[in-house]
Amino acid sequence: MRYLSANSLIRVSAEEMGVALALYKAMRMTFERNGFRFIREALGGYMQVLFCYGYQWICDYEESCTGGKPAGRRLQLFERFLDLVQRHYAAQRGVSFYAGKMCVTPKYLSAVVRQASGRFAGDWIRGRVVLEAKALLRTRRYTVRQVSDMLGFANASFFAKK
Repeated sequence: MRYLSANSLIRVSAEEMGVALALYKAMRMTFERNGFRFIREALGGYMQVLFCYGYQWICDYEESCTGGKPAGRRLQLFERFLDLVQRHYAAQRGVSFYAGKMCVTPKYLSAVVRQASGRFAGDWIRGRVVLEAKALLRTRRYTVRQVSDMLGFANASFFAKK
């Protein structure tokens, strides 16, 4: 929760966070309940409710940014940038790659991303790589070397330094 609060794009109120935490607690209690036959269905239902709340927060955020008007070109570019980062973060870490895919200059893309989110484009890319690396390492299924290979690092030593 601390990470999300510090790095979030969308701020949620204490009441909204309370709703999300209550849903999380209900999901956890359901998951830990022994002998419950419909765990998958129950958790799926909780997830749908959580996604609906999340989507509502996103819609509220977009309306606050655009004043209820359709999203402008800059917001569309930012959203497209995030989508491209999600798809290519393991292989491509340069802002110029993403700018080229979007047919804009790296400088313009950086300015748009900074204006839309308050963070630099490179920070978004590195943040996604770090998030994936942490998730893979926490599973304990892969060695550091395997994770560095999956994320396109030259070697495990370079991965550890980053």
